[in-house]
Amino acid sequence: ADRTVETDSFAVFGEATYSVTDKLSIVLGGRYTDEEISANYDRQSAAIDGALPFGPFLGPDLVGVQEVSEENFSGRGIIRYFWTENLMTYFTYSRGYKGPGIDVAESANADAIAMVGGLPVLDAEIPTLYELGLKTRLFDDTLEVNAVVYTQDVDDLQTITTDSLGTITNLSIDRVNSTGIEIDTTYTPPIIEGLTLTGTYTLNEVDIEKFEERTDLEDQRLRDSPRHFYSLVGDYRRPNVFKDMEGFARAEWTWQSEKNSSLTPADFSQIDSYGLLNLRAGLNSADGGYGVSFAVENVTDEDYAHFILGTSYGTLDDNQTSAQYIGEPRTYSVTLRGSF
Repeated sequence: ADRTVETDSFAVFGEATYSVTDKLSIVLGGRYTDEEISANYDRQSAAIDGALPFGPFLGPDLVGVQEVSEENFSGRGIIRYFWTENLMTYFTYSRGYKGPGIDVAESANADAIAMVGGLPVLDAEIPTLYELGLKTRLFDDTLEVNAVVYTQDVDDLQTITTDSLGTITNLSIDRVNSTGIEIDTTYTPPIIEGLTLTGTYTLNEVDIEKFEERTDLEDQRLRDSPRHFYSLVGDYRRPNVFKDMEGFARAEWTWQSEKNSSLTPADFSQIDSYGLLNLRAGLNSADGGYGVSFAVENVTDEDYAHFILGTSYGTLDDNQTSAQYIGEPRTYSVTLRGSF
């Protein structure tokens, strides 16, 4: 099949900050977008031997053409209040925009292609976000803590789904809500010069609120969305380890809870929680122009999957089979870097 998609987009945006008092400020920003999208889909079989029945194997010849134009105004507003030099709270409202999409996948609906206008169109995606957060520095600026609670509604979320045979289909979900907490901290202990410790935690509840095409999925968790995620990083740097070169050592740990990679949750597409440990060490020149680093990714050689989908192959006892996108095993690397 011959498939093309062209997008012409024009945008104007700006942002301004107004200081109401020394402690209170307001940020207002906006963006106007005008775009046009055109797509073509052309699938025609050319039989080597006209007597052979190619149609039943390749499907009917399909030709689709579609054009979409869209205008949108998006923006954000932020109210910030500085209680002290080291404590700031803020409230944010923002409304985003992701332009419409035209489905030119092999799985595009044949009936839609045959209709006047041609290809299936996914409506523009509109996220609306509310945030309440704080930023603070404590203990002589050695500890930084940022925290935010948020809720976001996404209208016409553009996503994909796979059926039990692994066929991938583009679709639009009427409304998805995500509500959660994000916390990140940075600590530079004064007793160990050069050491920086950072940590992050996210709690994210993502549910399908409205889905007219599949009402059976309403109030269910959106696919590929772990509920909990956290990371810990330790980074140590010391100058003049070798001549004028800085030495560094870094350890990274990330963990996420279980998730299901299918829009319609199934046992075979369930992905268990897992954690990954990465280690790095090396030397950098004082001006950052060259360096060498050694790394071990996935130190514990954790077996984990990014994504699991069904396939059209069955077992001898008629059980479901699946295809898995597996993460990288334990990997060693050496990197030499230089700029001239």
